[in-house]
Amino acid sequence: MSATLAGQALPDQKELTDLAELSEYYRGPVRLDQEDAGFVRNCLKFDVSGPWADDLYHIEVRSHVCRALLPSSKRLVRVQPKMPIRNVLEMLGVAYGLYMKKHGDSFNDLAEVEYETAPDIFETLVRHFLDKTEIKLRRGLISDYVWREEDLTTIRGRISFDLHIRHNLIGQGRISCRFSEFLRDIPENQVLLWTLFVLSRVDFWTEDTKHRIFAAIRRFHGVSLIAHRKGEFPDFHYHRLNDDYRDLHAWARLFLNMTAFSDNVGEIRFRGFVLDMNDLFEKYISQAFLENHGQFEVKDQREGPLFQERNEPIRPDLTILLNGRPVAVVDAKYKKTKEEEFKNFDVYQMIAYATALGVDSAFLVYPQGSDSNDAWQAKVRGSPIEVSVQTVKLAEEGVALRQQARTLVEKVLQQLQNKRSPDLIRSG
Repeated sequence: MSATLAGQALPDQKELTDLAELSEYYRGPVRLDQEDAGFVRNCLKFDVSGPWADDLYHIEVRSHVCRALLPSSKRLVRVQPKMPIRNVLEMLGVAYGLYMKKHGDSFNDLAEVEYETAPDIFETLVRHFLDKTEIKLRRGLISDYVWREEDLTTIRGRISFDLHIRHNLIGQGRISCRFSEFLRDIPENQVLLWTLFVLSRVDFWTEDTKHRIFAAIRRFHGVSLIAHRKGEFPDFHYHRLNDDYRDLHAWARLFLNMTAFSDNVGEIRFRGFVLDMNDLFEKYISQAFLENHGQFEVKDQREGPLFQERNEPIRPDLTILLNGRPVAVVDAKYKKTKEEEFKNFDVYQMIAYATALGVDSAFLVYPQGSDSNDAWQAKVRGSPIEVSVQTVKLAEEGVALRQQARTLVEKVLQQLQNKRSPDLIRSG
């Protein structure tokens, strides 16, 4: 009896898709052992069901682009984006604030990125980060005064009396002192060293990239290796002396957000990187509104109540305010917008958001499909709420994604201005 999956005969082993040749939205059977299946489910965030027969699992990649090594079989998993890599890089630039000071109106720095010769987008990003880091190392890492407390044989700085009483009150022959030193061991450098360490603990880079990573690490002598996990990236105040760290820290934050940590407790191993294109698209749209909101105010991920008597919250991607009051909600959805695949619950969700916030404008933003009529606008029956579906081109070669996002924001804000001209005159 042949094994079946969802009512269909499973393919012969020779016909199974190579895990290193997947693309976004792949759905199908793959051969995995239990440990690898757990890693694919928990770290790479694929939908996994099974096993169905002889270690055959069914996976659904959805919007996750990745490159990783499986912990048991050591096989490479690589999922390439559907859109051109250059377009992904430009989305990353908008979403993470890269190049904002030097190239605010274009992405000219991409000319320096050898994205066509790298094995995939992740090695492209690593190479570019190394380019930037090597430039900074040639110019020199900054130092700053760091306060220290130590037990010394002679006084240095000033005596720390509380510490001295605890440590040296009875015949220790030492004095507890508090003093400052001018050191490179500061957070600005520590987070870069940790990022390089993370990159060094991944096994699948090309030999040239590995060599460059370790060479850069050796030049961070005197800097402590301090872990910065997801969600723990420090907030830096940039000024004249450290402003050239701004781009480097943006790249470091990106890598740490994408890291797929090992699922083996106690093992400091980083088996790969995952880029959630849905999350990236949301960040790309949100950042465009945050940078170009004009007379309006924009809040991202602003939480509010949905019901009067219950605690279920709503959290639209963006809330647009005028004179301190919400006037519109915006949500970005990274999915195909062909009519047969359109999901009404996206619209229902936006109507719920608008109703709960008391606004009459709700905007849904999708990537544009093959049909130029993907965008539409309509009022809800029996309600003042108007739903507007807007699209941006992501998949075409040569499109200027930063300008597209800016144009989208201008279009949305113009619609709101047309509705509220008297309010805008009063606010001005």
